[in-house]
Amino acid sequence: QASVAARSAPNPAAPGGRISAKACELVMQAAADLASSHDVQQDLLQRLRANCSLLSGAVGGPLVVGLLTPQRNAMTLAAKDQTSSFTGIYRQVFNRGFFSGYRGGAMPCVAAVPQFTAIGPVYLMAEKRLQKPALAMFCAAVTESSFTYAAQARNAQIQYNAARTAGAEALA
Repeated sequence: QASVAARSAPNPAAPGGRISAKACELVMQAAADLASSHDVQQDLLQRLRANCSLLSGAVGGPLVVGLLTPQRNAMTLAAKDQTSSFTGIYRQVFNRGFFSGYRGGAMPCVAAVPQFTAIGPVYLMAEKRLQKPALAMFCAAVTESSFTYAAQARNAQIQYNAARTAGAEALA
């Protein structure tokens, strides 16, 4: 009945002052497309909300790991140099300028994406299956460590080699 009323509604732009059936169909199709587009937008928004932890892990993880690279480098050097002061260690970390403190941080940043996105789901899956939170935490920790161990070890080698003098033995 609505389509009959729309066909008979006066339209000064149409010949005879009436909306053609084709124009009415186009308007109805556009309205259906708009409603469908709104449903798609709502579906996309709902999926983003459900997967917010994945987004935060993919962005936040590398950001945090990257920002903490100078501290990780300082701990690497302090493990071998027990005579230098706190300030002396950080002087070695930043010995070639501000960005030298972030030396070797790229690989741990890449490894942080699966590390930060998997830790929660792995823990929840293990806790659901094992029914023991301590054992689930152990499973999540082993998984997290398996993602990052190689990257962290390489970062330590890069920083240690960069801080050594020319005559000192470098790590491979």
